[in-house]
Amino acid sequence: MKQVQSNKRHYLLNATSKILLNLFILSFLGLETANAQVGIGTTSPDASAQLELQSTAKGFLPPRMDTDARNNINSPAEGLMIYNTSVKCLQWWVGNAWHDGCGDNPYLDYPDGTVFCASGPTELVEVTGAGGRVWMDRNLGASQVATSSTDAAAYGDLYQWGRAADGHQCRTSGTTATNATTAVPNAGNSWDGVFITESSSPLDWLTPQDNNLWQGVNGTNNPCPAGFRLPTETEWNTER
Repeated sequence: MKQVQSNKRHYLLNATSKILLNLFILSFLGLETANAQVGIGTTSPDASAQLELQSTAKGFLPPRMDTDARNNINSPAEGLMIYNTSVKCLQWWVGNAWHDGCGDNPYLDYPDGTVFCASGPTELVEVTGAGGRVWMDRNLGASQVATSSTDAAAYGDLYQWGRAADGHQCRTSGTTATNATTAVPNAGNSWDGVFITESSSPLDWLTPQDNNLWQGVNGTNNPCPAGFRLPTETEWNTER
């Protein structure tokens, strides 16, 4: 009887030792896995990379979101990267701000939230006028400089005075007879992105009327590229 108990105790000790050994091996393997490099499309990732992707047919696709969604990211980590669909640019968080390398990206010349029509952002070509001021050489939305007064390609987009570029200016936009009650664009209202038709005086898209939404470079709804604004009547007349 004592011999049987001794054998049982010996068996239990062996079983416990095996369990501890297995746990040690699993822990060791887990540590190795955690420290291992990962290669996708390659069996030999570069020694300096924790993760390396290789392909001649596909690319790397980071999270895509607009500026509003990006700004709602809580406490972004240093180096966090996203693709901003509002400005069509890869961006990353450094210090206390978002940065990008898209200095020649035409989308970045325009205000955040700008909705571009089918032709995309208007090419920014500067010319100096008779009064010494710098102008864009074409209307917003125009694909070329006017060759005549009937050159349809030079007409550009159809803006309602004071409205932001929320898509209403596109020739393919819908229409509504409902007047806007706020000048803030893309706020989830039924008139966002559509042309507002008003048949009663003062024939304005906004109630109450506000004629100062485009005033100056920092105008509330200034649709122009950075550094540009709508000219005053006096400035127009100087160029005649």
